[in-house]
Order: sequence, then C-alpha cells, then structure tokens
Amino acid sequence: MGLGKVTEDATVIPRATLGQMTVQFAVESVSSLLWNRCPVCRGIHICRSQSKAGRHVAAFNPVTPENVSLFQALLAGEFHLNSFRNRDLQGKLYPAPPTNPIDAKRRTHRTSRLIAKLRGHGLIAKVTNSRLYRVTHTGVKAMWAAVRCRCIDFPTAFNMSESFAQ
Repeated sequence: MGLGKVTEDATVIPRATLGQMTVQFAVESVSSLLWNRCPVCRGIHICRSQSKAGRHVAAFNPVTPENVSLFQALLAGEFHLNSFRNRDLQGKLYPAPPTNPIDAKRRTHRTSRLIAKLRGHGLIAKVTNSRLYRVTHTGVKAMWAAVRCRCIDFPTAFNMSESFAQ
C-alpha cells in the first residue's frame, strides 16, 4: 500500500491531493463537454423550463438515463419514415406489454405527457389532421447531442480521469 504516486521528477504526490486532482480533472472535462461542445445547452434550450402559448413546459435533464432512452427511442429510425403515435412510442419505451388495464392507462398518460413536453420544446411536431408526430431537425440535433454526451463523451472523459489517477 503506497502513500501516493511518484511522478517523473521523483516527487511523491499524496493520495488526498491525487484524489482532489482526479475529481477536479473529471469536473473540468465534463463541464467542457457540456458547455463548449454540446449544443443541448447552447442555443437549444431544452435544459430550461419554458412557457409557450400560455402553457408551462418543464425542463429536460438531457443526460438522465430516462431521457436518453426516450431520445434513443425517437432517433431509432423507424419513426423517420412514417412518423409515430403514442402507441408506437410506448412500444419503444416499454418492451413488455402492460399487465393490467390500470398499467396500460398509466403508460398512455405518461407517454402523452412526454409527447406534450417534447412538442413544447420543439423537438417533435404534430402532423396536421392526424394523430402522428415527427421529429424536427432541431429535435434531431438536440437529442443526438444529449445521447452522445451521455453515451460517448462522458464515459470517455471519465475513463481519462481514471487513467490520470493511476
């Protein structure tokens, strides 16, 4: 069990200082990802609550697993040709069928609220005279950036910080 890390110039960095440096490096890496390269937080304001046409729309936390799975379901590809409806999105979000009518109703209502939230932020748009929705160009940009930040950029930065600590 060592006391710390020996650097190239033979100085010993104490473990406490090394831990602080690792945390600081990880925070700087993630903040640079979120504020410098990720258009989710720059220009497309899905991270903030909004009011449109007198209706309040809650903010998204674009890197939570629930929201990323929603974004991945919408970006899957089969919705780009024929658009999607509530039932189609439910099929992507819930792989198993509902166990009882109450659960089916709960899923339908939750999906309707998610669709309203996505529409409020301009990520999807309603197809006129139908019950279909399509993903907008802004939605593709914002949702892809969130998925990339969660699934690609953050794990890379985290792995870099772990390799720096060793």
